[in-house]
Amino acid sequence: MKRHINLYGPEFRPRRVWASLNQIVGLWGLVLLLALICAGTMIWQQRELARQQSELRAQLATRRAESAQLDARLAKHQPSPVLNTQLTDVRGRIASMQLMLQQLGKLAPERGESYAALMADLARIQDDHLALSRIRFEGGRVSLGGQTRGSHDVPQWVSRFRTTPTLSGKEFSELQLNRDKQGVLQFQLGGLPKAVQQ
Repeated sequence: MKRHINLYGPEFRPRRVWASLNQIVGLWGLVLLLALICAGTMIWQQRELARQQSELRAQLATRRAESAQLDARLAKHQPSPVLNTQLTDVRGRIASMQLMLQQLGKLAPERGESYAALMADLARIQDDHLALSRIRFEGGRVSLGGQTRGSHDVPQWVSRFRTTPTLSGKEFSELQLNRDKQGVLQFQLGGLPKAVQQ
C-alpha cells in the first residue's frame, strides 16, 4: 500500500497579490488627477459666475443712472401750451357729444331707450349671416333692413332680441324677403309702435 506525502503545503505556496505597488500608485494618481480636474472646473465656474455678477451689477448701475436722469428730466418738463389747448378742445367736444347723447335719450321712447343704446345692442347680437344696411328708429317703431344668406337666418337673429334691453319685448308686424337683380336676398323687418309687455 502506497502513501503520498505532500511536502508542498499551502504555507509554501506564494500568496496572491491583488495589486502591485505600481498599480496602487497609478490608481492613486488617477484619483488625484480626477480631483484636480473637478477642483479646476469648480474654480473656473466660480470665476465665470463672479464675472457675470459683476457685469450685471455694472448694467444695474447704468440703468439706475439712466432712470435718475429721466426722473430729473421729467421733473423739469413743462407741459406744452399747444397740447393744453388741444386737450381743452377735445374735452369740450366730448362734453358736447355727451350733451347730444342726453338729448337723444330724452327724445327716445318710453323705456328711456336711445339710438346709441339700440346701435350698441344691435352690435352685440350681430350675425355673420346678416348685414344691416337700414336702421330706422322713430316713435317707438323700429325698422331694420339689409341682406341675408338664407331666409331662416332672420328669425334666428330676431330670437336673440330678447337678450337686449332696447329690443326685448318688441314685436315686428312684418317680415319681407326679396331677391334683388343680383340674386342677393334682401330682408325688411318692420316693428310695432309699442313694446309688448311680457
